[in-house]
Amino acid sequence: MSTDPLTTAEDYARRMYFAAIARLSERVAASAFPFLKDYQVDLAGLRPDAWCGVEGSPLHRLALVTSFDVPELVELFTVALVDEDARFGAVFEAATGHPRPTLGLLHAWWPSSRGVLRRMRELGLLVTVPGSVSTADECLRVPPLVWAAIRGEPPPGGGPVRHHAAADAVPLADLVLGPATRATVARLPAALASCSVDALVVRGPLSSGRHTLARSVAATTGLGTLELEPAADDSTWASAGVVATLLGAAPLVQVTPEPGEHRVLPPLPGSGAPLLVVTGRWGAVTGPGLQRPVTVDLGIPGPEERERHWEAVLGTGGQVAELAGRYRMTGGTIRRAARSAQAAARLDGRTDATPGDVAPAVREIQRAHFDTLANRVDTPDAWSAVAVAPDTMRDLALAETRCRHRESLDGGAVRGSAGGAGVRLLFRGPSGTGKTLAARTLAGVLGLDLYAVDLAGVVDKYLGVTEKNLDRLFSRAEENGAALLLDEGDALMTQRTAVQSSNDRYANLETNFLLQRLESFDGILVVTTNAGKRIDSAFERRMDAVVDFGPPGEVERWWLWRLHLPAEHEVVHDVVDDLAVHCPMTGAEIRKTTLHAALLALEEGSPLREEHLLAATHRELEKAGRSCPLPREAGRG
Repeated sequence: MSTDPLTTAEDYARRMYFAAIARLSERVAASAFPFLKDYQVDLAGLRPDAWCGVEGSPLHRLALVTSFDVPELVELFTVALVDEDARFGAVFEAATGHPRPTLGLLHAWWPSSRGVLRRMRELGLLVTVPGSVSTADECLRVPPLVWAAIRGEPPPGGGPVRHHAAADAVPLADLVLGPATRATVARLPAALASCSVDALVVRGPLSSGRHTLARSVAATTGLGTLELEPAADDSTWASAGVVATLLGAAPLVQVTPEPGEHRVLPPLPGSGAPLLVVTGRWGAVTGPGLQRPVTVDLGIPGPEERERHWEAVLGTGGQVAELAGRYRMTGGTIRRAARSAQAAARLDGRTDATPGDVAPAVREIQRAHFDTLANRVDTPDAWSAVAVAPDTMRDLALAETRCRHRESLDGGAVRGSAGGAGVRLLFRGPSGTGKTLAARTLAGVLGLDLYAVDLAGVVDKYLGVTEKNLDRLFSRAEENGAALLLDEGDALMTQRTAVQSSNDRYANLETNFLLQRLESFDGILVVTTNAGKRIDSAFERRMDAVVDFGPPGEVERWWLWRLHLPAEHEVVHDVVDDLAVHCPMTGAEIRKTTLHAALLALEEGSPLREEHLLAATHRELEKAGRSCPLPREAGRG
């Protein structure tokens, strides 16, 4: 046998493997299985109780946590013989008719192994191969993840279980955290080392750095992370604790309960490290490994932290302060957008990215996140596109100011208000009075993209699905810094009714959930309606501002006509003045009228003139059951 020092995890596993062969050789005749002679050199002078690995090796870590000694661990390697050399299958098959060792065979050959094998199965070190007809007939095997970890090999990438080494973690000092969060995180390593805390729960939205923080905390105790989800199959979950121990890692579990849901994590036997849990903002997570947890909540970073995220990719240039103020997004989203913007700038031959490069990068990220729940709408970037009464325009200007300063107001003037930095606006008034256009323009002047909620994609006939879609929609808006438009919001915000049937009860549940989610919403939401009386009064109380839109007056109508007429028209001023004074039309009607007039002019192959405009006006008013006081044609002025 080689006397070379053992230096790697595979070296120790190989020696334990030889010890298992030596043990098996005591039970079978070598002459019956000639291949056993191939191992004679390795087995010469073997002391099967001599190795369990030096400190820090997988087997040594396993022995510390499970208290298995070397002879007991040889039991594990005996079961794994056939996984290393398929010829051992013939040995077991000759004894039992099965190519793997059965529980009955192991008990018969080594009666003292009964308790050891039971503990190994409880820890997930051994599993039963399906198809057994009796307990004694149960074939055992070592799960592939366990066997790979014994040899020092992490799980393959892309699977349900992922390993991150401690050396790859970001140092705690380099994390971008707010002052309060940093103070809490700084105390965690000592608390985990003293066992006064047995679990860390990191809450927050997607891409908020939850995994990064958990990995960094684990690394301070010398541990990597073994990341998995409860959705993994039972055998994988059952073995995850010992796999984490073998790899020198802390189990990191990602679980995403729905609002109001309570998730219980099953135990992870065989793990001697603190449990790390990454979850969202809602729901409860409990379990045997969460007896003394500490929770760190990573929300949307503040302006200073966002600026540091932009700087980490773009450097101190690139107008990072402006970007941090405009885009209220999670740190991970900021960094992805910054990298994409930087790539676009370099493709264009420039060194530094600009806000013009950032906007399409952010938009692409948002489009992927909103999926089928909302659609992006165009956003004019100046209030000159909106013609409303002076009082309404004043309210819109105040709404813009409220949105621009929502974070400073959240920290000062309105501290403790519902939804923190969220802004919820209700635009109400008759159809065609500019509510949707005002919402689009508000987002445009703020430099934000606006996504209109697709009610067909959100509302579902199955119980609970609508609530999940709404939560997903609001969460994505919060995480990605987009504004939401709920057009004709009375469809979702109807008044609650007396419960006379199951349909009434479920409808009220949806309304109650939406009320609660609105109150906690941390983004910008504009709700429009032309049926304000149908909206539950509880929704109106949760709105930060209500802007009333009325039919345009003469001045607003004149301005609307001027806005919608094409630049190359030949309509005389007197006709526009007469239309504004004598034809009470809404903005939507004026827009449709000018479009029809342009079509009439295009059909004639001429510029748009007053006869086209008057003919289109008569047509639009007649459709609404009203008459136009002006003649169908006017003389040329």
